[in-house]
Amino acid sequence: MASQAIYCTNQDIKDVYPHVDEYDQKTRLLGWVLDSTNLYASHDCGNISMIYVNKAKGGSMNISKASCTENGDWFYDSTEDVVYYFDDRYNLTLGEVIMESGVDYSTLLTRFRTNASRYVDGRLDSRVRAENWKNRHGSYNYNVIRASALIACGFMIKAHDTDNAIAESFMEEADHLIELINSGAIVLDDQVTKDSSSGIIREVSITGGGLRPVDLKGSYNSSDYDLIKIWVDTTGGVIGTATYSVAVKDSTGLKAQTVVDQQIINGQYQLVTSGLYVRWAGTDDSATATATDEWEIEVYGTNVSVDNSAIGTMRMTRL
Repeated sequence: MASQAIYCTNQDIKDVYPHVDEYDQKTRLLGWVLDSTNLYASHDCGNISMIYVNKAKGGSMNISKASCTENGDWFYDSTEDVVYYFDDRYNLTLGEVIMESGVDYSTLLTRFRTNASRYVDGRLDSRVRAENWKNRHGSYNYNVIRASALIACGFMIKAHDTDNAIAESFMEEADHLIELINSGAIVLDDQVTKDSSSGIIREVSITGGGLRPVDLKGSYNSSDYDLIKIWVDTTGGVIGTATYSVAVKDSTGLKAQTVVDQQIINGQYQLVTSGLYVRWAGTDDSATATATDEWEIEVYGTNVSVDNSAIGTMRMTRL
């Protein structure tokens, strides 16, 4: 099934290029002649779905030329390629009003965002699972968002100026991001890598946090996935005084079963669960842990298939 996701928003496009509104594809309607009383006509105007009067969007198109009897009424005759506009306030033949054709801007942006998203789908390696890039907070990976927004901007500008250097630079940056994703240099939020069994520490609720979990060691060898809760319980303080606890998933949900209860923090690697260890540290020996401060460790089991295997190595030489 083809992807239907749109990876960037209108604001994402604006963030990439604040001047993108200049490429809204409006076309000036010129050569107005008086067709009948207060009804003006512009011939050879090209297909029109929306009219703008002095930069303001006009109303919906009328059903016929004859029905245009009130100010602002308009009709496009596709057979004759002529647009009619009724107005008894201004003389359109003298250019007293700026008349333009175009499409609804929000509709235009949606079209380009959709096209950009399908372009991203087509460029990404088949091993990257389409539409599965949202993290558990419901957000797409920013590299996917930015690549899509860059492409949408590039498409919009190129529709106006095919050789525009800004558009070319946007497309080059987007293609580079896609290449990094395909190569594994950029890891998407849903991808399992070779080091996913080592876990990632994230802050959940911190009020102090001078003494905190800073490093993980080992490999999680239990289930396929867990989101582990680790917290300073009722006893805060320095290393040797403060205590930590750990809760893992059970049959009812995540962070539900306590497996480490009020263990004294000693500054060494200490057990989290199932082959995974944590080390606590602070800025100095006097750093203190604050009671109820909480972190989480997201981890995949060693038995889970790897999606992204691009973990590099570095050769080091002592001089």
